[in-house]
Amino acid sequence: MGVLQRSEITIALAQRSRNDPSASWLAAGLELYQRGRFQQAAQIWEQEAITLATRQEQLSEAMVRSNLSLAYQKLGQWQPAEEQIRRSLQILEIAPGNPQVRQEIRAKVWNAWGQWHWAQGQYQQALVNWQQAAVDYEAVDQTLSGIRTRINQTQALLALGLNPRAAEILEDLGLSLSQDPDSDLKATALTQLGATFRRVGRLQDSHRILEQSLRMAQAPAARYGVLLELGNTEWAMAHRQIQMGEAEQAPTHYRAALNAYQQATDLADPLSLDSIRPQLNRLSLWIEIGRWSEAAALATELQGSWTDLPLTASSITTQLNYAHSLVCLKQGLDLGNLECSTTESPVVGGAVAPTWSQIEQVLLNALQQSHTLANTVTESHSLGQLGHLYELQGETPIAQDLTQQALLRLERYQAPELQFRWEWQLARLLDQQGDREGALDSFAAAVETLALVRRDLLTTDPDVQFSFHNTAEPVYREYLDLLLSPDHEPTPLDLQTAVDTIKEFQLAELEEFFRCSLDPYVELDRDLAEIDPKAAFLYPIILTDRVATLYQLPDRPIQIITTPASRSEVRQTIEQLRQSLLRRDVSQVIAQGSQLYDWIFPPQLDLQETTVETLVFVVGADLFRNVPLATLYDQQAEQYLVEKPYAITTLPSPRLFDLTPTPVKPQLLAASIDQPLTVGELYFPALNTQAEIQQLASRFPQIDILTNTQFTPDRIREQLNQTPYSIVHLATHGNFSSDPQQTYLLAYGSNNQGVLLRAEDVEELLGAAPTVIDLLMLSACQTAVGDNRSPLGLAGIAIRSGARSTIASLWKVEDRAISRFSELFYDLLSREGLTYGQALRQAQVQLMQDPGFQNPYFWAPYTLVGSWQSSNEISMAQNL
Repeated sequence: MGVLQRSEITIALAQRSRNDPSASWLAAGLELYQRGRFQQAAQIWEQEAITLATRQEQLSEAMVRSNLSLAYQKLGQWQPAEEQIRRSLQILEIAPGNPQVRQEIRAKVWNAWGQWHWAQGQYQQALVNWQQAAVDYEAVDQTLSGIRTRINQTQALLALGLNPRAAEILEDLGLSLSQDPDSDLKATALTQLGATFRRVGRLQDSHRILEQSLRMAQAPAARYGVLLELGNTEWAMAHRQIQMGEAEQAPTHYRAALNAYQQATDLADPLSLDSIRPQLNRLSLWIEIGRWSEAAALATELQGSWTDLPLTASSITTQLNYAHSLVCLKQGLDLGNLECSTTESPVVGGAVAPTWSQIEQVLLNALQQSHTLANTVTESHSLGQLGHLYELQGETPIAQDLTQQALLRLERYQAPELQFRWEWQLARLLDQQGDREGALDSFAAAVETLALVRRDLLTTDPDVQFSFHNTAEPVYREYLDLLLSPDHEPTPLDLQTAVDTIKEFQLAELEEFFRCSLDPYVELDRDLAEIDPKAAFLYPIILTDRVATLYQLPDRPIQIITTPASRSEVRQTIEQLRQSLLRRDVSQVIAQGSQLYDWIFPPQLDLQETTVETLVFVVGADLFRNVPLATLYDQQAEQYLVEKPYAITTLPSPRLFDLTPTPVKPQLLAASIDQPLTVGELYFPALNTQAEIQQLASRFPQIDILTNTQFTPDRIREQLNQTPYSIVHLATHGNFSSDPQQTYLLAYGSNNQGVLLRAEDVEELLGAAPTVIDLLMLSACQTAVGDNRSPLGLAGIAIRSGARSTIASLWKVEDRAISRFSELFYDLLSREGLTYGQALRQAQVQLMQDPGFQNPYFWAPYTLVGSWQSSNEISMAQNL
């Protein structure tokens, strides 16, 4: 799981071993361990532990038992591993001898103890163990060992959702390592740091640090480690470019990854597992980019590579990864989720595809080795993949039996990244056999498992190749597809379960974006209908062959309406509408907006006879949130949705916003930048924000204004700590992206340079204010073009700011349009005492009626995220 597992020789005892023939076990065991021969290493250390106990060499015995625990962990033998750690700690409590040597050995034991707790999913205890290890390492001046232990701490912090603390440690580690002289040990520590940065989504930082590590690494083993991680980071960067709509830049990263993997292969011991890992990555990458001939040749070359390797859990796992690649080579790849296609593909470029029996033999061999090793987890993994193999061949009953066996193996073990896969697989198999209730139960179990372990999955080792959006999203979608099947009339319980599942998916999606748990932000899961009796809640879902709109009207139960439409058709229409808005093509906006309107609002969904005043859309990142819902067009009434008498808001997750209004005094902080600024290689042209800020000042007597050099993070923090602002208006460049590092607001820095405020910085500035900000207004911002998941960035800023409501633009329009919209919005808010949702709608309608701004390009981009009920609506008119 990305935790650093390395048996470290203490300096004092290593020096002793050079002069003491009786300590030859140290070198022999460690050599075997480092070559991956864990069983043989364990046998040597088992015998030596007995010998040392007999001779009462307690410090040496404690150390060898610590190493023995690490070997047992590698073999998946968790109970013996635990026993050896506990015995080591007991010995250290009473052992005489050099206090410094004892402390160094104790650090090793704490480190091994942390690794054991990590493997059991006990992240808090693992963190405590590694903190204790770091203290001991620092006390005996073992700097690099201490650094490796602190890197482990960041993994535990991430798993616990404590992202800011993990980031602080990473930054400190980077600074510490920069001050040490170059060496292979430093290169190894930097490699581990770069890998950790990749796991938290900081790909540029990961790449920079790994390049630095590569420049200083001299020993083949050190260079091998750097190149393997550099290839993983280049591969991740290719995925990021595709995700952000910049696919033309991905091939450069693919080529760099392939080159890094090849160099790593050349450096590896050809008789070790290290020689296979980079080649398996190359195989997966060849398949991903459609280089079938190269993939087939490499797959053939790798046949039998495991024959002479020591039997370990790692060697079995690599065989299972190899088998998975063979399936993808035979079936082709579903580029939508980067998983093997479920139907055999004819596109293998003339290469000889593997047969089912060849793939089966690899899996049966892995299963047999799992039996021999008595490793229940790899046994489950082997059985599950065999089940999938039979599923693909249409042998459903056999596939079901194997999948159930795979799940049974996990009853006493924590391997949730496998458990959810087999629960999902069993659900599909039961559905294929017509057992709808059994399938729904298995889907529900898979979703529950994902909810319990997703923070673990977010920090998983890249060898697992887990991606939430590509792998977990289909679990939720297929569950909803079956739950809301038109072949069965959904019960009220089915509909409520569907709504709860949508909420869970949204939370999981946002946690994947942030790479941390959002538990600290989760509000009580209240019934939304109780919050506003005049609001309608709509949950539009794009399923395989239809759009399902779940909706709840005032004083009515949840209902559903479905309209036929393929998933690809809906996605294409959403993308076309976005492009038409940016091209200012009104006729196409109406055409595509009409189609989306008909899918979401079929004639059966009639709101005219209701008391509805607000439409609250609870939507996912890559669905209807990508376009302004105000532009949906009712062709029969010849009206945009915004022209109907309903305020419109979106909720990226109802559980992450405080939706209960509390009257507050309107106090406004406005900050703007109207000068050109640069941040590194980024250039931001001047904005004309003067008119926008001046009209705010004319309407709000209680306003503080920060302009240009005053708009700094320190000044913002100072102002928020001094005054209880209810509204914060930021007129500055901003970008929302599916990449957290490309989601930011521009502020003024030092030396006439700008500084980018990312989501965590916004949280530190605004979220830490003594009073909750009621409304955060972001003008001149935009979502990344071509990035289908860029609304996650806007949701991220909205959530991390702590504001109840956020209004921002989905694209940047002319300054005069921004200024006019702002003038209308605040005028309506201050004079009429409207809610934020109502003021937004009326401002857009009035802007639409202005001859200079009739095109949807000008009035449509503004979107409200979070609470639609302004907390100051009662007191606004009284205080102005």
